[in-house]
Formats: sequence, structure tokens, C-alpha cells
Amino acid sequence: MRDFKKDPNTGKNKGGAKPGPGFAILDAILSLPEKSIDLMGAFLAAGYGASWKHMESMAYDAGAEARVWERVRQEELLKFRKLKSRLLRDGLIAEIKKEGNVTFKATKAGRDKHADWKQRHLFLKKYPIQKIKDFIIVIFDIPEKQRKKRAWLRSALRRLEFEMVQQSVWVGNTKIPEELLSDLHDQRLTGDVEIFVAQKLGSLSAED
Repeated sequence: MRDFKKDPNTGKNKGGAKPGPGFAILDAILSLPEKSIDLMGAFLAAGYGASWKHMESMAYDAGAEARVWERVRQEELLKFRKLKSRLLRDGLIAEIKKEGNVTFKATKAGRDKHADWKQRHLFLKKYPIQKIKDFIIVIFDIPEKQRKKRAWLRSALRRLEFEMVQQSVWVGNTKIPEELLSDLHDQRLTGDVEIFVAQKLGSLSAED
């Protein structure tokens, strides 16, 4: 299953490219409180099938408009069935049959794949750059077992035009975006990162 959109010329992932529909469906499944859900609900919650949902909410008369509605519905159903088959084939979701109802849940492989997609997407994410007069100092102590997250944070700070003083000490004149703070929280790194604000930088001198 293709995870990201690729540049047709270089074959590399485009900067800021979004994960494909597989990620979006898994994201919808894992973000809902139920352990297993109606997959069509996740399909619509993820934003796929939006045209069908919109068409279904409108009142159409018989004739040409009804045929348009039916064509759109069939197209969206086809997309849904192909996606469901692919997710099942790849072992990312499991079908649950109970009392005549069929629901789906993410498997361990699906949860792991979702986490991997999410981690890789962070490396492509573009944060807004807002320059300020004060200096922002970011100090972190992220364990070696989380080195991928550490590499992501360094990459994010570099894209925000911070300069490295030491491997885990970075300084810049860019305001830390709310999106980055949210991602730090999602990655459970808030306890490993300290952010300070200084009006000017300098070194201690032996002289008064």
C-alpha cells in the first residue's frame, strides 16, 4: 500500500505530502473510542466518501439528478470496498462478526503501521516560521531507545532555522509553533524537552 505521494521525477516523497487513505482510515479507527467500529463510519470520518455524504444529505428529484446521485454513490462504494480489501489483505484491520453485525478493528500490525506512518509523516511536516526578537533555547534529553523521535526533533528545529550549540541544545529566533508543541505532546516528549526564552545571549566573564 502506498503511504505517501511521490514526486514523479525524483521518486522521493514530496515535502509536506500527506499519507494515503490507508493511514487516514486507521487514524479514524484509532481515534474513535470504540474498540471496533463500522468501517464505513471510519471511511466517512476520514473525509473519504465526502461527496457521497454530501449528495446523500441533499434532496434530489427523480430523473437526471437521481442518476448523478447513484453514480457518485457507486463510485464511493467502489473506493470503500477496494480500501477495505487492501487493509484486510495487508493484515492491518480485522473483521469482527457478532449478532449479525460486522465491525472492524485495527490489528497490532495496523497499530504499528499507523505509528510508523505517523512518525515518518512528522519528518515531512512543515511548521510556520515566525521570527521574534527574543532567543529561544531548546534543551532535550531523549533516551537512546527513542532516537527516531530525537532525530525528528532535531530535523524540526533545523527547519525552524534553529542552530545547534550542542547535539541536544538548540538556539533560534523563531517562535515555537503550537503545532510543534502539540506534536511533542503526542510523541510523549514533553517531559524530555525544556524550552527557555532569553532576551540576549552571552558568556560569563571573570570581570564585573
